[in-house]
Amino acid sequence: MSYNPQNPNGAAASTSSAPVTLATDQFSSTTSGNLTKALPIGGKAITAEQAAITAGYNTIPVVDKVGKLITLPFANPEQFIYNNVPLTNTTAVSLLPASGSLKIYLTGLVIVNTGTATSLITVTNGVPGGALLYGIAPAGGGHTITLPSPLAGTAGAALGVQAGTASSTIYVTAFGYYGL
Repeated sequence: MSYNPQNPNGAAASTSSAPVTLATDQFSSTTSGNLTKALPIGGKAITAEQAAITAGYNTIPVVDKVGKLITLPFANPEQFIYNNVPLTNTTAVSLLPASGSLKIYLTGLVIVNTGTATSLITVTNGVPGGALLYGIAPAGGGHTITLPSPLAGTAGAALGVQAGTASSTIYVTAFGYYGL
């Protein structure tokens, strides 16, 4: 098989001698080969997490509802989550609830202890679950943790929190997002 530059796609050649006129649009090129107008770029507006794609497939950028490009480490705003819980004993409680088969990506934690006993705070993968992160709740004080990269939980699992020592009230606030 040989290459025919007059028919590069191998389609059947026309027997008509009439000239063919191609439609032009705003992206047509000039005789120099430069575009006469700028090409618009854009992305797909999303408000929920997309399904994973197969490796090697092409993708398009994703944007939020007003056209702002979504980049990591954060998700689209509809996937942001936060919650706060009071702890008065050493029982594990749910800190961030599960959402279907998505993972929870923890990005920050604020701990405030109104009591007189310092306590070790454990963030768990599940309720109860294995330890993901530890923090200290100093007596009459607080602790803020900003993670340099999001900490991922297991898909479909809530993040829990547990105090090591009971105190009058320890408030724990968590920030993050849902993702694949």
